[in-house]
Formats: sequence, structure tokens, C-alpha cells
Amino acid sequence: GTTSGIEDGQVATVNFNGNNYTGIVTAGAFSVTVPAVDVATLADTTTYTATASVSDAAGNPATPDTEDVHTTDTTAGTITLDEISADVLTAAERGLPLTISGTTSGIEDGQVATVNFNGSNYTGTVNSGVFSVTVPAAAVALLADTTTYTATASVSDAAGNPATPDTEDVHTTDTTAGTITLDEISADVITAAERGADLVISGTTTGIEDGQVATVNFNGSNYT
Repeated sequence: GTTSGIEDGQVATVNFNGNNYTGIVTAGAFSVTVPAVDVATLADTTTYTATASVSDAAGNPATPDTEDVHTTDTTAGTITLDEISADVLTAAERGLPLTISGTTSGIEDGQVATVNFNGSNYTGTVNSGVFSVTVPAAAVALLADTTTYTATASVSDAAGNPATPDTEDVHTTDTTAGTITLDEISADVITAAERGADLVISGTTTGIEDGQVATVNFNGSNYT
């Protein structure tokens, strides 16, 4: 700050947040330093008043002067994703829009939450601590079979403090049908001799895992 009518060498005192800090008047100017450890104790979104006082060499006190300073919000909120589609996207769900939702704390209404899913960003507005975004059906249809996808949600409060991003996985099922092909049965003719023996019907598959059961319906009966 500055002084007038105060001799060089006089001590100016600044009271700030209950502590006194002193500086020497030189050529009508003075300064004091509030240590970082004291600054770190200041609360968020609070107004603090500094009060400066000084006396001249004869002991006459100047009228104290005050100046306000305001602290911003430095505390980040949180964001949490809900479970996505019970962790599994079925074949039926792969043709529909996908809603991804979540909750926040310490985030003001109107802030924009962003969810990155499969390389694209989708946004939703925070309202009463909740948000949701919609992945269009066309984007859901592009997801690959039997793959794990991770959604990452991010948001900042009104003061710009980013919450720690949260992630949630969802898994796609196998939606691609395999094939089944029957071999020729008994060269297409069952002879009299063969009518007294077991008939083997065989075939091949593609895209079908070992252990799956194939069913052959023959003359109204099922054989597996």
C-alpha cells in the first residue's frame, strides 16, 4: 500500500485473517507478505478483509484502511457413472439408443457432463446431482461382438475445478449367427439292408463353439 505524512522507517501493520503482518514504510510505500502456509488455510468462496494501520514518528495513528479479497472455489466435485445396461449389451439392445447416466456431488446445476464412449463424446446437463447422455442407435450398432467398451465421464464445477473422471465397462454379446450344413445322407438312398441298421446323419458348422448341441429333426423326431 501507500502512505502520506508517514516517515520512512515507520512500521505498517496489516491484519489479515486474524494475523498481523508488518512492513517498513519507504518513500511512502510498504508491503507485507502472508506466508503460503497461511494462505493455504483460507476457506473457499469467502471474503477476507485486510486492515492496514500505521503511525507517524510522533505517534499519531493514521486512519486504518481496509481492502477486501475473495477466494474462489478450489474444491473439485465428484462424478460417478451408473452401471451401463446391467454390464451387458444384448443383441436386441444393439439396435437401440444407449442411455448412460450417473451422479455428481459438489457440481452446480447446469454444468455439462461429458461421457466418452467408443471414441465419441456425448454431453448431458447436471440437474440436482444427476445427468444422462444418449448414444444414438447408429453408433451402438457399430459396436463389435464380444468386446468390452469403457465409458469415461468427466465434469467441472462452475469455478473450473475438474472432478476426477469415472469409468464404467459394458460388454457386448455375440450377435453373429453361425452356420450349419448337413452332409449327404446315405448317398441319398436308404437301402433294404440299411433299414435294419443305425442311420448316422452328420454335418459341419462354422462360427459355432465346441460343445454346442446340434439337433437333427428326422421323420418327426429330434436327435442330438
